[in-house]
Amino acid sequence: MFFGIKRIFLPLLFAASASSASAAMDLFSDDFQDDSIGTPPAITGSNVGDSFSPVAGSITVGANPETNGNTSSQVLRGGGVAANQNQIHAFFDGGSTSIAGITVAFDFYVSSSAGNSSDGVRFGLYNEAGNNNGYYWRFDRVGASIGYLNTATGNTHAGSDIWQRFSVTYAAGGAAGTYDLAWSVTNLETGSVVASGTIPGTNAFADGLAAGLILEVNDTNNGNDFLGYIDNVLVTAPEPTS
Repeated sequence: MFFGIKRIFLPLLFAASASSASAAMDLFSDDFQDDSIGTPPAITGSNVGDSFSPVAGSITVGANPETNGNTSSQVLRGGGVAANQNQIHAFFDGGSTSIAGITVAFDFYVSSSAGNSSDGVRFGLYNEAGNNNGYYWRFDRVGASIGYLNTATGNTHAGSDIWQRFSVTYAAGGAAGTYDLAWSVTNLETGSVVASGTIPGTNAFADGLAAGLILEVNDTNNGNDFLGYIDNVLVTAPEPTS
């Protein structure tokens, strides 16, 4: 049940009917409905992608804490354990691909459970050649701060205990090897965009390629309290032109 994804994918279908140049293909999509609660996710059923690979801490499939805005019965869950960083890699179908033109979108939920200012849901791209993560975004519990590369953007998301959808598109920048990031956060309970912007000229990977995502729930120095959730992950790229 890709409720968040429908809002992103249907416009792409309409655009594709108007022009083949604007067609998009899925590199990754997962709603975690085919997984077992309490276990790490896997690429099964109608999901698209290569694989998941745990990195640190514990991220498993769990019950949806709030169905207002996201009616999925189960989602990706992290936190509430001794580990500070709970991370998993989600690898794209087809391996590494150019960052230029890709769009990443997913639903996230930051719980109001006790924690500190570093707790929240985070996401980045993974580069296989350098074996490193980059283009990091963070959605904090305290202050509802939205950060990019550990710097506050000056924007806030809708707050705790609310399903929201983040979307970011990477377009080739003015200088070689750089990318302009157009992003937005939507409150899925109201359908309203609560924050958006453009970050120009960023560069993290020497080869300009991403092999997948790094999905993270950060629960710093608080072993058994903060929980974060992720759902309806979708990554698209432009169809190759002949």
